[in-house]
Amino acid sequence: MTFFKLVSHDLRCGLLKRSYWVTILVAVLPLVQYFKILGGCGLSGSLGDCLLYLFRGEMALSFLSAGNQHIQIPVLWILLMIFCLILHTDYFLEDLTSCGQQIVIRSQRRVRWLLSKCTWSVAGGILYYFYILICAIGGCLFTEQALSFSMSEPIAEGILKMSDVQPDQVVFTVVIKPLVAMVSMNLLQMMLQILVRPIPGFMICFALLLCTLYHPALCFPASGAIALRNICLPMTQTESWVPVFSAVLTSVACIIISLWRFSHMDLLRKEDN
Repeated sequence: MTFFKLVSHDLRCGLLKRSYWVTILVAVLPLVQYFKILGGCGLSGSLGDCLLYLFRGEMALSFLSAGNQHIQIPVLWILLMIFCLILHTDYFLEDLTSCGQQIVIRSQRRVRWLLSKCTWSVAGGILYYFYILICAIGGCLFTEQALSFSMSEPIAEGILKMSDVQPDQVVFTVVIKPLVAMVSMNLLQMMLQILVRPIPGFMICFALLLCTLYHPALCFPASGAIALRNICLPMTQTESWVPVFSAVLTSVACIIISLWRFSHMDLLRKEDN
């Protein structure tokens, strides 16, 4: 079984699922709140403002305590990030049991099989973000908002609590960084599923998201998805690229560790777990 056939099988069986449509509901929840706020204030924004609100997140605890601000829990941001992991939990585990092991045998090489799963994991993160982007575009069209990544100054200061920045940085903050972060978290979860049981692996990812949300360090793989923190760093500064490099290095490390562990793993014992 060639690598191309393995990838096509994983993309077809792993991505063409009805559960991905639930992403629309998950994305609509913060969108409804966002457009309700705009309607109440009588403001008109843009697609960039909409995505910045979705990935707004929260400032680190050190910044909050320094400014004597109230500590908030961004429930919708957490839901948006954690649902990506929920969507990509079962397919990899299903393919480690019963008929899935026959595909491992037919592929002749475990490395080839796992690289195909890594491709599926990356594609799943991209598809998940694509669904969110489509929902944001649809909401902007329905409410007659501008389909641009320009930042509206009244919304930036009054609702998003951010400084007005250029459109290229908005793209960098709400497209590139969250996309890379979601892909890295998917690969991290898959690696943890190989190393430990599925539930502890998921809980580790959830705990990492919480640490990312409130810790000031930018080296966490999901820190790039927090727009409120990253928008303060101009693209010319080295710190602005730290979340991207961290997520890419995490993804590469997860793939290498997964390949090493899976090549030495007892599949029958894994199935019993």
